[in-house]
Amino acid sequence: MRLSGAKNHDVVVGDVGSDYSALRSLGNRCPVVLLSHGLAFASALAAVRCGAYRYLLKPVSDERLLEVLVETIQESSARTP
Repeated sequence: MRLSGAKNHDVVVGDVGSDYSALRSLGNRCPVVLLSHGLAFASALAAVRCGAYRYLLKPVSDERLLEVLVETIQESSARTP
């Protein structure tokens, strides 16, 4: 996974197969939105293990992705002191 130079992220979006250990090793606890082609149990389990905040099935419309990102950032901000 390639991360921007920023130390903190509002949200990370990626595929279920991505390696999120790099993100977590940096101490970043931002919410993760994962995308997957299939609703297989293994994919859902991988998402949970990665600490996914949301899990979306592909294809996802731009509007739906934007909606989920905005909701995720708002909910995450509300929980952060």
